Order: sequence, then C-alpha cells, then structure tokens
Amino acid sequence: MKRIVVCGGSGYIGKALVRRLVARGDAVTILSRTGQGLGLNPIRATWNPHVLGEWTKVLDGVDTVVNLAGARAVGMRLTDEQKRIIRDSRVALTENLVRGMKEATQKPRLLLNVSGIGFYGDHPASERVDETSGPGSDFFSRLCVDWEAASDTVAAAGVRVVNPRMGVVFGPDGGALETMALPFKFFVGGQIGTGKQGISWIHMDDAIAALLFCIDDAEMPQKVNVCAPNPASNAEVSAAIAKKLHRPGWLRAPSRGIKALFGEGAEAILTGQYALPKVLQARGFEFKHTDVAAAVAASL
Repeated sequence: MKRIVVCGGSGYIGKALVRRLVARGDAVTILSRTGQGLGLNPIRATWNPHVLGEWTKVLDGVDTVVNLAGARAVGMRLTDEQKRIIRDSRVALTENLVRGMKEATQKPRLLLNVSGIGFYGDHPASERVDETSGPGSDFFSRLCVDWEAASDTVAAAGVRVVNPRMGVVFGPDGGALETMALPFKFFVGGQIGTGKQGISWIHMDDAIAALLFCIDDAEMPQKVNVCAPNPASNAEVSAAIAKKLHRPGWLRAPSRGIKALFGEGAEAILTGQYALPKVLQARGFEFKHTDVAAAVAASL
C-alpha cells in the first residue's frame, strides 16, 4: 500500500485514477479547492493551490504526489486573461506545490507532474516525435516547457520527478471525445481544417494504467509520452466517430472559420503531432487499445 496525494482528483482523469488507486488498496488524499466528495473513500483536504497553508501537512511522508490540476485550455478563445489563467493553473500552481513539498519534514519520494503531449508543437504526418524530440514554439509548447520546469526544482530536495506527457484521452462519459462527437450527433460532423493534423490519443484504461505504471516503476525516466503507439489524423478520428454513431462525416469545418471563432486558440485544434510512447514500451508497458477506430467505438 502506498500513501498518495492527488491534486486535480476531481477532474476527468483524476476521478478515474483515484478510483483505481483506492481499488488497489492505496491510501489516497485528494487536495481539492472545495472539499467536495467523489463518491469514493479517500481522505479529502481543502487547499488554496496558490498559498502555502495547513494543506502542506498532508504531503509529509507520502510516497507519491500526483499533480493533474489545470484549467481547461483547449476549445476556447485565448485572450491574454485566459492565457494567464491557464498558466497560473499549471505553472504557478506547480511552483507552490513544490514549495509545499520542500517544507515537508519527510519529503515525498515521487512527484508525478502530468504535462501534455502539446510539448512537441506541430509536426506533419511524415514525422514522428518521441521523448528525445525537442519542444515546439507555440503557446501550448511553451506552457508545457515551463510547467515541467516548475516541477524540476524539487529534485534538489531529493524528490524524484516524472513528467507524463498526456495525449488526448478517449473514454466514456466526458472528455475530449464527447466534445468531438457532439457535431456528429447533430449531423454536422466532419474533419477539422485539412484533417491531416495529428492526434496523439490514448484510451482512458491505458492512460490510467500508464500513470500507475509510472508510480510503481522506480526506474521510470523523467519524460514519458502517455499516448497510444499508433497516433491518428483528425480525419481518421472523425471517420471513426461517424461510423460509431452512424452519422455522415463528409462535412468539414474550414480553418478560416475555426481561426475566426477561437483566435490563437485555434492553433491547438488545427495543428497536432504524431507522438510515440517509446519510454513506456521500453519499460515493458502493454497497451490494451492500439487501434483508434476500436478505441473510439469502445468509448462512445
């Protein structure tokens, strides 16, 4: 049994992770702004993620701190204020979490600070990126770089750091796929822009299994792509959604319209990358979902 603190435990991925941790017998504490329950049996502690306080005591002597916190970032217009909110919810929050960990009498052994596959920026279908690839230069790439850097400083205090770069998670009852499927349900679905932009996806079952794998593997490298080994294009994902829902998928959302609607936020929708999970595979992780059409069908 491990003692594990989860920040962002009430989010889409966080709830699923907490359920798995509790089910396998780990002692889980959820750091929450509201203290609201999840219908589970972990301990709940209220925190202000931007101010040090009593909440730091729950970090003392735990095995792992999992940081999944972060405001919604994709599918909205990126004003300067919205970008500030997004950055603060990731970078500033992580910096304060690290300060709290440094204050612990007995430091946590591991900080699992989840980042994003958007670290790599935009890459065409002819290219594949892995953990050895460098970052992009757009807002989301810079965000991931700074987000990961904010977690690095706790290593000097003897805490091991792992940054899972999470892909687009496909699963039931919410998440990215539910949003992507909505136009199809109203018979107006189709590819977005050229449809060639990469989607480094992963099914929820594999995403949670990979996070548990990162928690349990004491030799896990710091940078880990958490995505399926077969990335897909937007057109392929759109076709899979249309097939599962028995809807037409011939319509196309033009790039110009997406840019007019979302401004700089369109970049995350119209671009993408084809990432490979080379570290997970090298460590012996086995994926259950490797076909995008089957993963979409299992999720919707």
